[in-house]
Amino acid sequence: MTLPFPLIDETIGEKHTEQFPTKQNTQPLPEKFGRNLDTLEKARQWLINPHNWHGGSLFILKWDGLLCTVMKEHGIKLIKNPADLGLPWCVVQAQIKRKNKSDKGESMDDLELQQSGEE
Repeated sequence: MTLPFPLIDETIGEKHTEQFPTKQNTQPLPEKFGRNLDTLEKARQWLINPHNWHGGSLFILKWDGLLCTVMKEHGIKLIKNPADLGLPWCVVQAQIKRKNKSDKGESMDDLELQQSGEE
């Protein structure tokens, strides 16, 4: 089973071209959408949108509250391999965890991981 994702596909007569998604030819998703990535399909749609990609190679996923961005190279890999559910699954699980922490008034950052990395 493959999941749908927004690739622009133009077919004119017998000429067939696929246009890679960029910020210029892809609309950004609303911030409200990004705050509720509760299914793999929604997480995948968020991660393959170029407006949610970041440069650099230090972090694959970066979180700003409940919103995340993904390293551009990994967003491209998700477009090329629609059956890859790893990062979408991570985003769904991490967002659930972050929402629960926020509801309890705790910091949404994963302090346990930061502290273990410093030791």
